Amino acid sequence: MMYRKALTGRLARFQILIQDYNIEIVYRPGKENQVADTLSRYHPVKINALESVLKIDLKRILEEQENDERIKETRNLVKTQLIQDGIIFTLKGNNEWVICLPPESKYGRVLDQD
Repeated sequence: MMYRKALTGRLARFQILIQDYNIEIVYRPGKENQVADTLSRYHPVKINALESVLKIDLKRILEEQENDERIKETRNLVKTQLIQDGIIFTLKGNNEWVICLPPESKYGRVLDQD
């Protein structure tokens, strides 16, 4: 990647970002690279770690959030919404996740007929 001249898009951006570093890129086939799957997944940072490092008073933040109507509405919405692969789901009363479609959705009508 470092020596290719016709890179575009994301690869070109990565090439520009890493060109200042002395790196060696080594290809490892999937069976030899067992940690690749774990490293490529999203792992959110633990909030408790931030609390001690940044000296954030999470209790005070929670108190202030509980007094804000907009944040309370957002919190309630987050409890009943899920986004997976860009598709929004809503949690219904029977603990079932349902795909959200606009009322005028043609695809939704096709699904209802099946």
